[in-house]
Amino acid sequence: MRLKNERNNLCGLRIENAAKRRIQWVLYMKDIKNQIENIDQWIKELKAKTSSLPELEIRFNEITDSTQHNYELIYELKDEIEELKDEIEELKQEINALKLIQIISLKQKMNQKAEERQQKC
Repeated sequence: MRLKNERNNLCGLRIENAAKRRIQWVLYMKDIKNQIENIDQWIKELKAKTSSLPELEIRFNEITDSTQHNYELIYELKDEIEELKDEIEELKQEINALKLIQIISLKQKMNQKAEERQQKC
């Protein structure tokens, strides 16, 4: 009888240990499933973030091209401004020359009128 009780106790312990291992296994599997879901979510987020990289590259290239074009326009305008400055300087000189010519012409007219007045007197 004692042997029978010991056998039953031993069987009970085995069943109890098996049940504990089963529970541990289920918890372990749930943990693994949870980890897999977390990794899947992380992969989805990573794919979503990296899927826009080609679009960003295209946009970056467009901006780079646009910036290069703007620099070219700036240099062209700079050259045109220098040419306009030269033209303005030439026009200033021409205006000054015309002023001198006009002053000389007015002096000559004044001198002629003064001579005419002296001759009349």
